[in-house]
Amino acid sequence: MADTEEKKTRELIPVKPGEFGLAVHHYRTFHATIPAGMGKKDLVKAEMWDHVASQLQMYNEIRAIAEDGAWVAHLIVTFRHANKAMVEIINFTELEKVSYEERAGLGKFEVKQRGVKKWCIIDNTDGTVVQELIPTQGEAYKKLDEHLAVLNR
Repeated sequence: MADTEEKKTRELIPVKPGEFGLAVHHYRTFHATIPAGMGKKDLVKAEMWDHVASQLQMYNEIRAIAEDGAWVAHLIVTFRHANKAMVEIINFTELEKVSYEERAGLGKFEVKQRGVKKWCIIDNTDGTVVQELIPTQGEAYKKLDEHLAVLNR
């Protein structure tokens, strides 16, 4: 009976073909790496998006991840004008804290910060640099895992 009463009060309006289509044609999805130490409250500040606002449109989505891997978030652009954009958080998940120091002593390889060379993967047997210019420590360990997987094939 409730359905009958609801139908009397409002009419169902079907989705029109012009309002339906592949998502790739209606909105874009972006990725943002957010500096370590910033959190959920910082994501919704308009100043956070000033430098990239011109690339955004209403209802674009942003997948944001903390540089140190502390959290991941799914955002949606709710306002955009000129160089200002505002976003709302759809989902925010804190990730398990990874202790990179525990990963130290992997034996043959080591991840080190080397100034202008950024994060590097070093072969401890002869001191050669396997890879350099890696922007974050987390990414360096990811690349080390990839390198070890190739060696262990």
